[in-house]
Amino acid sequence: MRLVALFAFLQCFPLLSNCQSHDIATEIISLIDSVKNIYGSSDLLVNGPVYYQPNRLANGNPYLYSSEFIRSTVFTGGQTLQGINLNYDIASQQLILITSMASGARLSISLSNVLIDSFLINEYMFINPEKINLSTNYSYLQKLNSGIYNMYIGYNKEFINRYNQKNPNGKYSVTQRSLFLQTDSTLININSKRSLVNIFPSIKKDVIAYLRRNKVNLKKATPEQLKQLVEFYNQQLNYTNE
Repeated sequence: MRLVALFAFLQCFPLLSNCQSHDIATEIISLIDSVKNIYGSSDLLVNGPVYYQPNRLANGNPYLYSSEFIRSTVFTGGQTLQGINLNYDIASQQLILITSMASGARLSISLSNVLIDSFLINEYMFINPEKINLSTNYSYLQKLNSGIYNMYIGYNKEFINRYNQKNPNGKYSVTQRSLFLQTDSTLININSKRSLVNIFPSIKKDVIAYLRRNKVNLKKATPEQLKQLVEFYNQQLNYTNE
């Protein structure tokens, strides 16, 4: 088995300094058993290093939603794995799995994006762009629709290493996002109204009217508003046969 995470775990004995060697061995066996219980005999997901949150003392956190792990669904190699506790570190673009050992200790593992096709978290679908031949700096993109033209959101945060009395250990930025429209195998950045309406001049007036009528601000729009927008976009393009 390619339990890479276990080998990384073996190097982390200081974390178990209060355990005797027998206890450590028992913990490792327990971890293997828990992996098998969750994923069957496959170690597809447990194929990455142990994850340690960087800058743990900084204000804020590097995650998409919060520091709490969320029961999610992972799609990999034609398999659907439900009830997986995940978090998405958008500062380092790592998808994190957490598992509990017999002692109650929790181990976080950074999942290899080579193996992840997509995942569902908080009812939102995220895809691995490399799996559909899309080039981007994001490890995963939130997919808003399935149509001729698809819209995606990429999320990130930055660690701000400016230290002061309020932030003695630095802080994480607020969540930032980038919007993309997929045409064929190309992602077009659409973070402004101008960039969106100029992609297809034939429906420019219709899109401007839609944005104004529905008071849609691309920078502040919710995923639901953006989904409705791209569905309208596809509908108008279908009418013009573009």
